Amino acid sequence: MEKDNQSDLFEKKIYSLGIRMSLIFISIAIIGFLVLLLPMISQSYDYIILGSLGDTIGGIINPIIAISASLLTFLAFYIQYQANKQVQRQFEKQQIDDLNNFEYKRFKERINMIIHEFDNFNIAFHKGKLITRISDIPPSGGKKYNFIGIQGINLFLIEYFRDKKSKEANDTKEFDREDSFHSVLLNISNLIILFHNTHESVIKSSIPEEYTIELKELLHYVYVSKMNFVLEHYRLNNPAEELKKMIETIINHYSPGKLK
Repeated sequence: MEKDNQSDLFEKKIYSLGIRMSLIFISIAIIGFLVLLLPMISQSYDYIILGSLGDTIGGIINPIIAISASLLTFLAFYIQYQANKQVQRQFEKQQIDDLNNFEYKRFKERINMIIHEFDNFNIAFHKGKLITRISDIPPSGGKKYNFIGIQGINLFLIEYFRDKKSKEANDTKEFDREDSFHSVLLNISNLIILFHNTHESVIKSSIPEEYTIELKELLHYVYVSKMNFVLEHYRLNNPAEELKKMIETIINHYSPGKLK
């Protein structure tokens, strides 16, 4: 930015100097013309002397007029060059603005998608048991209790890790295709990964600061109102090493007193 300002100042000085020199040369040409014109107004003048004077002044002024014409031509091209340069700068600035807006909208869409997934999470219980397979669905008229949003996710994780510990204790770790436990947990894990990756991308992004501040505030809102409960469940139940690192990164950044 400072280099651009210095360049603009230098160009303005060159432009001003060219205008002044052109005006000086044009003034000299006009004065020379008047030197020839004034004797002609007089009643008595010598044609021979006047002719010699005209040749002398013409020999002096013609190069000056030629230089003035060259300078004016140069200034015309220079003005056109500056106009083209200004258009190019505006085009480049517009491209940068468009790219920043695109990045900002892309990040915001990701965060809103995470919020949407949390808010629309839905589970149901029947007779105190979480419904995770078709056979668990109560018959028509059977009473069931639905839980949505972060409350539903918390209840699901409590049931999932309780079921996991029970199976590990009984040495029954076989994957049950009819049970949706694992697929639902995988979806929640993907939300954690998406949150982590979005956080990292926003931190490293070069978009304007006002955009970054807003996105960080949104991410902080998601962490405080939704994500921290989920991460605590995972942290206490030995997640996979890669996921564990992501969870630690999120907690270290967004925990109270550590927000950057």
